[in-house]
Amino acid sequence: MWESTSSVLSVLSFILSIAACLFAARRVTRQPELQARWRSSTELRLSSLETSRDELSQNLADLANRVKMMRVRTTIAHPGKQGEIFPDPYKDPDAWRKQMNARIMRQKVGL
Repeated sequence: MWESTSSVLSVLSFILSIAACLFAARRVTRQPELQARWRSSTELRLSSLETSRDELSQNLADLANRVKMMRVRTTIAHPGKQGEIFPDPYKDPDAWRKQMNARIMRQKVGL
């Protein structure tokens, strides 16, 4: 019985060692192919990231233009709602003083 078990284990270890040798040989022959695949996948990921970055920057520029145009349309549609524009106090002090006095009076009256 011991001899049959011993021979079965010997045959099993022989089969497993041949399978391990075949697996190692296949892995060694595939190594350059795997490196080439890895390089190409890295290049593809890099190009994909660059494309995404370009699309996002274009979307951001489009959104900035929309916001700018929305502000322009709001200013055109509601010109009285924009803040008071005061004259330059150094270049035109009399006009600035009149504007400030009018503002102070409106605040006192509650307009």
